Amino acid sequence: MSDLASTLLAFSPDPQLEPSEYDKNVKKFSATVKKFSSREWVKSAESGSLLEALDPALNSVSLLLTLYTLAQNQGDSGLRPRSVNQVSDAWRPRAVLWNKTEQLLSSFDPISIRYFGQQWRELIEFIGLVASILRQPAMALIPIRTAILRLDPSGGTLTTTHVVFMQLCMESTAYAQAVPLLDCIIHSFPPNASQGGEQGLLCADHGLSNGYITVKSGLSEKIRTADVQEYFLLGAMAFLGLGKYDEAQALLEHVLVTPTSNTANGLMLEAYKKYVLAGALASGQRPPIPKTANGNAMRTIRSASKAYEQLTEVLHDLNLPRLLAEIEAGLSLWSEDGNFGLVQKLVENYPRFLLYKLQRTYASIPLDELSGLLNKGDEELEMYLSTLIKEGQVNASIERSIKTQQRVLKFYSDESMGPKAKSEQQQYKELVACATRTESLTEQTRAADHRINLTKEFIEVEKKNRMKAAQAASGEEAMDTSWDVHKDGMDEDVMGDA
Repeated sequence: MSDLASTLLAFSPDPQLEPSEYDKNVKKFSATVKKFSSREWVKSAESGSLLEALDPALNSVSLLLTLYTLAQNQGDSGLRPRSVNQVSDAWRPRAVLWNKTEQLLSSFDPISIRYFGQQWRELIEFIGLVASILRQPAMALIPIRTAILRLDPSGGTLTTTHVVFMQLCMESTAYAQAVPLLDCIIHSFPPNASQGGEQGLLCADHGLSNGYITVKSGLSEKIRTADVQEYFLLGAMAFLGLGKYDEAQALLEHVLVTPTSNTANGLMLEAYKKYVLAGALASGQRPPIPKTANGNAMRTIRSASKAYEQLTEVLHDLNLPRLLAEIEAGLSLWSEDGNFGLVQKLVENYPRFLLYKLQRTYASIPLDELSGLLNKGDEELEMYLSTLIKEGQVNASIERSIKTQQRVLKFYSDESMGPKAKSEQQQYKELVACATRTESLTEQTRAADHRINLTKEFIEVEKKNRMKAAQAASGEEAMDTSWDVHKDGMDEDVMGDA
C-alpha cells in the first residue's frame, strides 16, 4: 500500500475532540496530503482498491480529495468539460466514479468536510455540469440537494450551490425536486470569513450555518444580488410549474423587494410579469404592488408590463370573449417572454374565477344553473367541483336542497365550517408548527441584528447619532461626518458582508 493510501485510510477525525484539537488535526492532515502530487493520487486510485476501501462516512475528507483530484485530471478539460466528448466514461451517470460521488454526497461527515469547502463545492458543480452536458440534469438533483441539506440541515444560508441546483431543476423540469429546498427559510448569506476565537473555528458548534459557510471556507462563492434574485425567480417558476400559485407569488415578491438604488434590472422585470400572472391564477385578479418595493424601480417595471396588467383587468371583469381576444392580440409577447403557458392557464381556470365571484354573491347555487354558467355537463361539472373542493380551492360542498330537492353547491364564507374546517387536533398541530417556526425566526432575527451591529455602516451611523446627541445637549450644531454608500461608488453586492 502506498504512503498516500495509508495516510488517507488512517484519517478519520474524532468528533469527541475539543474544537481546537479537532481543528489542529484536520489542518495537519491537510498539510500532509498537499505534499503528494496529482500523479500519485491518480496512480493510487487507478487500481480501484483505494476507492473501495475509503468509507464515505468515516473517510469523507479522504474520499472527497481523491474524487476531486480524479475529476481535475479527467480528460483534457478537468472540472470544466464543455462537450460530451470531454467527459470520461468513468464520470458518467451510473459509472463507478459517479456512483462513488453519490455515496459521498449522501453520507459525508458534515463537520470535517467544512475544511475542504472549495473541493466539496467544485465537485458538486462538476457533476451538475456533467449531467447537464449529457442531457441528464435530473440525475444530479437528488445528490446535490442531499449534499446541501447534509452540510446545512436548515438550508437557510443561501449559497451558489443553491443556484446551481435550481438551474438544474429548471433544465430537467423536475419542479417537485426543488420543493424541499424551497421550503427552507433563507436567513443568511455567506460572510467573507468566520468570526475570530474558538467560536470562529469551522468545526465549532455555530448557532447558524453562516458561521461556517463563508466565502473564505470555499463552501460558497460570494453571493451577488443577481444570485439572490435568480434563486427566488427560479424557485417561483418551479412552484408555477406545480400549480402552487400562492407560493410562487411569495418568492416573486422577494425578487421585487430586493434593495436597489432606484433602478430595476431584467430579473425584476421578468419576476413582475410572472408575479402578475401568479396573483391572477391564485385569486382571479391582479395582486397589489409589494409595499416595500422601490417606487422608482416599480414605475419602470410597470411601464414595461402594461400588457400583463391589462390582461388581468380583463380577467377581473370575467368577460371570456374579451379575455380570449386579449390573449390572441398579445400572443407573440407571451411566447417571447416564456409566459404563454401561464396565460393559457388563465383560460383553463376561468370557471374557478367565476365560482369565486358567485361565492361573493350567493350562499348556494343550483347545479343546473351552474352547469349553464360554466358550460359543463352534469357529470363533468360534479367531477370538476369535487376536484376543486378536494384541493381546497373552493370552500363549498355539494348538497341536496330540502325545499326543492335540487342538488346545489353550498358555499362557506368562514373556514371554520365546510370542507376547510379543521379538527382540534389539526389546529393544535398547526399552532405547534407555527410556534416552532416563530422561535426559529426569532433566533435568526437576533443573529441578523448582531451581524448588522458589527458592520462599518452601522457603527458609522451610531457614531453620528451619538455625536448629534452630545452636541444637541451642549447647544452646538452637529456636523455631518457620515458618508453615502452610493455616492462613494460602493459595489451593489453587499451580500457577502451580510
